[in-house]
This record gives sequence, C-alpha cells and structure tokens, in this order.
Amino acid sequence: MSITATCSRNANPSSFRALGRDVVPEFTGRPVVLASAGIGVTPMAGMLSHLVMTGSQRKVAFLHAGNSANTFALRNQIRADLANFPTHP
Repeated sequence: MSITATCSRNANPSSFRALGRDVVPEFTGRPVVLASAGIGVTPMAGMLSHLVMTGSQRKVAFLHAGNSANTFALRNQIRADLANFPTHP
C-alpha cells in the first residue's frame, strides 16, 4: 500500500483547513512533517510561512530533497522561516 493511500484512508477531513489549494492541519499538539523534492517545495514553504506567521508552537520537521543548494527553490525564505520558528527541547 502506498503512503498516499495510507494517508488518505487515515485522514480525518475535519482536522484540515484549506488555504487556497494548500492544506495546513488545524491547531493541535501533534508535530508537523513537511516533506518535498525539487520544485514541490513551493506548497511546503507556504505552509511553513503560515505556521510561523500564526505563531504556531508545534514541532516541525522540514525535509527537502534536491540536486544542490543552488537549485533549492525558495531556500532563503525557508531558512528565514525556520530561523524564526520556536525551538523545542
């Protein structure tokens, strides 16, 4: 079974809120994992910025795969957002 199928089957639609075409989980104590590759980082960057702007206290793991730092789209924005995110022990 694919990860997508597992996530879709186990997702509770009432726990998500649409922001444009991206989806950010509602405020809970659960950690957030944002994973992307290549240009797929764009929606993840938007969700990360949203969490920073709303003062989220949730733990966030940001995972991105790409060919090099030179081709990492939105790298500066993501680094700035991560620098402004609260740290957790």
